Amino acid sequence: MPGPRLAADPMQYEVFRILDHAGVDELVRDLASRQFIDGKATAGGGARDIKHNLQTSSDGAEAQSAEKKALAALTAHADFCAVAMPQRIAQPFFSRYEPGMYYGPHIDSSFMGGFNGVRTDLALTLFLSPPSSYDGGELVIHRQRGEEPIKLDAGEAIVYSAGTLHRVAPVTRGVRLAMVTWIQSAIGDADLRETLLDLGRIARQAEDENCSFALALNRSLHNLIRYATRR
Repeated sequence: MPGPRLAADPMQYEVFRILDHAGVDELVRDLASRQFIDGKATAGGGARDIKHNLQTSSDGAEAQSAEKKALAALTAHADFCAVAMPQRIAQPFFSRYEPGMYYGPHIDSSFMGGFNGVRTDLALTLFLSPPSSYDGGELVIHRQRGEEPIKLDAGEAIVYSAGTLHRVAPVTRGVRLAMVTWIQSAIGDADLRETLLDLGRIARQAEDENCSFALALNRSLHNLIRYATRR
């Protein structure tokens, strides 16, 4: 699969092809018989007033088929793992936006499932509807230079800082289906994670080019990761 596509601003977001179209179709079939409930059920505080969508029920049961398949695809994706360095991934849920539905500007909670749950270093949205099948529904990320609307192909996922102000634009036609989850990275500091990612890319290039210092560079990289993840 192709590598990640970087935004103009480093670490603002990255895009990955997580599923091919057959994998998307399989997930969508799994969801056809699932119950979708009012998204306000999981919204906290003022978010209840701005969250207008449907999502799969979260009743504490074990992950169902679609969730298991999505998590397996994420953890098997080498580029995603290299960028996110996932230590824990929150139980995903699937959202559905029909005409008139939207989610206003908000920032994700710092933990999912309480303080013993998953710390939300990164957020992920996996698009499951072809972009031509609906109007509106863009994931709009607020950046220093203004808002950036993002609508990806079905099977592509965007990963971005969970502390980013964002919203989902109103859907005006069709249905927007997506999966959402959050990642607790083994490297909680975003700047350090980016530095280690850059070093990893340099180390892989050195290996590919059979550089004499490739082994020493790899050793230093993994020693830094061990140091950074000490409790």
